[in-house]
Amino acid sequence: MSEFSLSISSGTFLLILGIILFALFSIYIYKYTLPKLDRKAKILFILIRSLILAFILFLLFDPVLSIISRTPDNPINYVFIDNSRSISLKDSLKRTTNINELLTKINEYKLPVKFISFGRNSKEVGKNDKLYFSEPVTNFENIFNYLDSVKGNIASTTIISDGIITEGSSPIFRSEKMNFPIITVGVGDTSREKDIYISNVNYNKFIYVGSPTTIKADIINNGFSGKSSVAYLYEENKLIDSKEIIFNETSLNQIKFDYTPKNSGEKKLSVYIKNLQDEITEKNNRYNFYLEIMKEKIRVSIIAGAPSTDLTFILSSLSADENIIINKFINVSDNKILEEKNLFAQDSTDLIFIIGYPISKSKSELDNLINNYLITKNKPFFWVLNSSTDLRKLKSFEKILPVVITSQNNSLIEVQPDVQINNVGLIFSDLADNAVWEKLPPINRLNANFSLKPESMLIANSKIRGIPTNTPLIAAKSFGAQRSIIILAQDIWKWKLQLAEDKSNFFDNFIISSSKWLIKNDKQKNFIIRTSKKNFSTGEPIEVYAELYDQSFNPISDAEIKINISKKDFEKELILSPFQNGIYKTTLDILETGDFVINGTAAISNTSLKSDPIKFNIGDMEIEALERRMNINLLFNLAKNSGGKYFSIEEKDRIIDEIIELQKGKNKDNVSIDEYLLWSNYWILSIIILLFTVEWFYRKRFGML
Repeated sequence: MSEFSLSISSGTFLLILGIILFALFSIYIYKYTLPKLDRKAKILFILIRSLILAFILFLLFDPVLSIISRTPDNPINYVFIDNSRSISLKDSLKRTTNINELLTKINEYKLPVKFISFGRNSKEVGKNDKLYFSEPVTNFENIFNYLDSVKGNIASTTIISDGIITEGSSPIFRSEKMNFPIITVGVGDTSREKDIYISNVNYNKFIYVGSPTTIKADIINNGFSGKSSVAYLYEENKLIDSKEIIFNETSLNQIKFDYTPKNSGEKKLSVYIKNLQDEITEKNNRYNFYLEIMKEKIRVSIIAGAPSTDLTFILSSLSADENIIINKFINVSDNKILEEKNLFAQDSTDLIFIIGYPISKSKSELDNLINNYLITKNKPFFWVLNSSTDLRKLKSFEKILPVVITSQNNSLIEVQPDVQINNVGLIFSDLADNAVWEKLPPINRLNANFSLKPESMLIANSKIRGIPTNTPLIAAKSFGAQRSIIILAQDIWKWKLQLAEDKSNFFDNFIISSSKWLIKNDKQKNFIIRTSKKNFSTGEPIEVYAELYDQSFNPISDAEIKINISKKDFEKELILSPFQNGIYKTTLDILETGDFVINGTAAISNTSLKSDPIKFNIGDMEIEALERRMNINLLFNLAKNSGGKYFSIEEKDRIIDEIIELQKGKNKDNVSIDEYLLWSNYWILSIIILLFTVEWFYRKRFGML
């Protein structure tokens, strides 16, 4: 439908009056003519002249023609269905029946609706498609990523789930920013089932051959207070230690195991709790973790341009580990350097922390010495910039940095990390929680411009006042024989004070995990294989990476990389595809469970290289089984914060009524208004010229002057 309206700059009365006067004027000028005209000719000339003058007067009033178009808007109702394995672990028939009945009811009302299943990924589901509830994880972030990509009008969003998040961050923060209500539908119950599971295992970040250490396991029991069981510690499926447990009334027991590694390398350890008779499942009774056993203590050197709070807090985090030996090299004043040991002695350090260096007053000889030492020795380093860092001098270190300095500015700007959570998982496996990073207090980044090198890994961009930017904040590089991490900001000590629940040691974990990743010596090899993580759920995609370098540690991108994945009764061979400079990748699905070993072979011209074997596990830990009780608080708050409502899956009629009500409120027409300025319109000007031409033609025909 279209509507038309015409508006002029002055009153309509004046326009009509002017047209009448011009019509009278036309009658007057054609009342007496030479030669004389008959009545019909006079009427024709009067009409033409009146039209010409009327059109000219009309244009002088600045007329505007408005065309109003209305098109019906059909907003869509989006229904997201939790397709994860936790839905089917208990009362699967009852839960799936309830979900299918609700979906059928929604379809009966013939509403404009789209069904999307979610777990690890989001996928649109047809009306006749079957849901298998087999996704290995539940990621609520995928829901909001999908909604952000929707371009049309959204009538409502309905989430059918048990609210148990096993991957990604909490959606509460993002739900507050949505401009439409979210209906949440709870599947499951809030009662605690009789169950035992291992919630966490704590161990030293650095473990050394022959050094005894303590491994602590947190064991949760629901409904087994006073009962007893046995906890076992295994190394590579070999029993190391066992402890008898009597479950207490607080539901939490902490068991300590003594462990002394006998040789270096990667070791798979497992804590297992013997299941009890009435336990709902034993899929969560095992907890696997992998340790990198090292030969000796780590020697860490710290270079600082001046004493600072960041320096103090980093020293505190490193000093807390008795297996780290610290050597300080700190510029205290213009003529005084605190030096505990010669930094540049042969093999005097395994890892270097550089804080606020170089400074404008640092000596060129020292800068060159540090630069050459980092390059020739391939020492891993952790670099923190601050306002005292001389970016002009830092340019000389650019060859080994993860970033390129594109402009120099030492002023500070307050930022928060916009974390790249997948990359975080590769370095800080215990910090891969987006919600924790979002709660970190702001720090002060240098207002210079930096760009990421192609071979580097982005850990976090900068957010300014909550708005993401493309400026790096934290970057890492694993290239050739050297690893490095750089933070382009100061005041990271504030992260020690953040109050995220259960993550009060974030800063210490960040520093120690960084150190652990930096000193891993597998980068001394020319060909390595790695997986994105060590423990996978059944059916979860497995990402395998290979890195290949020549003898000078330059990346090789044109080799043929084959991997062999095997266990006792299983074997599979794959070819990896080039991913980026010197890095190859493949993603595979394995339905088998158990411990697997990957061996890699690289063929370059007539040369063949073999990688060290690596290990990973599938299915021993069922992450979807760790928490069995519906998270009603999450679902309720998700609905409340967005202006929606929470329902139980049994309240099908009320859910339908709410969706219909929201649909009615969104059924509006899209209105578009097109305006045309007629005073400059080509066709009206053409009509005026045409009328003048007609009048002139007939005047000539009748012999009029």
